[in-house]
Amino acid sequence: MNAVSVVENSSVNRNVSRTEFLDALRRLGVANHSLVVVISDLAAFGDLETSAQDATALRGYIECFQEIMSPYGTLVVPTFTYVRGGPGSAYVHEQTPSETGVLTEYLRSLPDSRRSLHPVFSFVAYGERKDELCDNASAHSYAGNSLPHRLIEANALVIGIGRSPHRGSFLIHVGEYFAGVPYRYTKELSIPVIKNGQNVARAFYHYVKYADSDIVWDTNRLVERLDAGGYLTFEPLGLSGIWAYRAKDLFTTTLNLLNRNVYGLLERPPTKTPWKR
Repeated sequence: MNAVSVVENSSVNRNVSRTEFLDALRRLGVANHSLVVVISDLAAFGDLETSAQDATALRGYIECFQEIMSPYGTLVVPTFTYVRGGPGSAYVHEQTPSETGVLTEYLRSLPDSRRSLHPVFSFVAYGERKDELCDNASAHSYAGNSLPHRLIEANALVIGIGRSPHRGSFLIHVGEYFAGVPYRYTKELSIPVIKNGQNVARAFYHYVKYADSDIVWDTNRLVERLDAGGYLTFEPLGLSGIWAYRAKDLFTTTLNLLNRNVYGLLERPPTKTPWKR
């Protein structure tokens, strides 16, 4: 089935059995990878059946990945924190909840997980490589040695549960950073950061869009190139399905697109260009 054109599963079955989910993960090649990034929208995907021991399916998702992956496998999820209760409110590393879905917050709450340090763009790793991935990462959201860049260097497999790459990916922004697109710039964040009860005396940075430009995001060209290159696969399941691609393939495809057209990720070249001097 074409991975670009499919947005919803025509069967429209909200309930997904564990067997169906496991079989889909196998067909997407999860068993061949020891490092998997999970980007999820469970409301758009459906409901995974629960076991007698679990009140929710969240543990079931993790168990399914663990069943298929190597015993030394590692799962990574974004645990971004755009809002912390108001302007200037602190990011508390051990407590501030993830705002990127219930599955990511569940993984963050597990005692054996590890969270990277960034007041907006943190990640949680769970498994063998959690310390290697999260320790001493860049203070910049997307620069070299940031956690997203480490995932690209390791060529992690990305699994989108109910979330198509049409809706964007933090890995695309790493491509924008390395391509040097003119409509973004590095901003120093003024958010207080607290870890182990202590203020972190370190600056953190993010790669943001110019707010006063008329930028309209459009990933269609990128996803079409990803699919045409054979880098994107799709399994219809539940209300939508599961997408899979490699981190390095998405990054390289993004760079190639932007090297040909620096506005290749936008609907059109912006008319308001505050970066011009």
